[in-house]
Amino acid sequence: MAATSPQIRIEPEILQLMGKTYNLWHVALPIIENHMNVYPDNERYFFAMNELYEKLSETDYIAGLRRFVTKSPEMRSMISYA
Repeated sequence: MAATSPQIRIEPEILQLMGKTYNLWHVALPIIENHMNVYPDNERYFFAMNELYEKLSETDYIAGLRRFVTKSPEMRSMISYA
């Protein structure tokens, strides 16, 4: 699925289920990242990626993801210092 061109749109909840239940996080995360670039206004992909990073205990990626999505410069700097 990840290698198809053009890439098939997969719902974030399905990708999240694949990552958590079947231990396919290494496949689900790049697909979610790509979908976040293609569909930047769909925040469901952000929540799915955030959930997978939390399950993997990747706090630095979570901070980077939140900093990337946040629009306010004050909030970005606050996340950077946290």
